[in-house]
Amino acid sequence: MSLMTLIGLALTLGGIAATLTSYARAPVSDQFSGWNLAFMGGISLAALGGLGILLSAMTG
Repeated sequence: MSLMTLIGLALTLGGIAATLTSYARAPVSDQFSGWNLAFMGGISLAALGGLGILLSAMTG
């Protein structure tokens, strides 16, 4: 595996872990909080890692 694929995989797994952790541990509230930021950040990180893996697969 190339370095870019490994970095993309690490970003994806980290994003999935952050998303699942924030979803499972977040208190139910109507107010915007840090848990919402962690959830959206995890989704974004997983998407970024997935795009990195896709780019690595297409160019490599």
